[in-house]
Amino acid sequence: MLTAQSVVTGSDQPFGPQGNQATECLPYYGGIALTDGVIAVTNHASQTATIERLSLGSPKRLRLIGAYIVPTTEVVMGAWRGWPPPQAAQHVPGTIWSRRHRPAGAQIRPGEKVSVVVGLALPGDPKKGSQGSSSGVTLRYRVGSQQYLWHSNVQVVLKAGFC
Repeated sequence: MLTAQSVVTGSDQPFGPQGNQATECLPYYGGIALTDGVIAVTNHASQTATIERLSLGSPKRLRLIGAYIVPTTEVVMGAWRGWPPPQAAQHVPGTIWSRRHRPAGAQIRPGEKVSVVVGLALPGDPKKGSQGSSSGVTLRYRVGSQQYLWHSNVQVVLKAGFC
């Protein structure tokens, strides 16, 4: 007999609550992609969590060009110009860059904290004042046989020129 299994959303899940709602505005210059690593999650489960998919929530004129899951002992890696992340970003205190993984299949051990690092760009040749946005980052992951959907509360805005 087949049974349907629901996907758990909201704050009652191993990656915990999404944190305070915030908007992050990043200046975008010369068509150079950005590295954004301001989101961190901790696996509060007693089993390993496996990420199945990372995506942007409700993207508008914003491209996800790459992503990594990076173990960290600190809160976040920060925002940097360029993708892949420049050498300086890879040496932020607490960041364990040598253990980074692409999101699909990345495993997060019980109690482990990771930084969710994404590469973002505006499409085409953006004019000054044009912008792209996303409601945040969404992670679909699994702990044991249960599937979860976690969405950050940090909205991201890339704006050509100043924010």
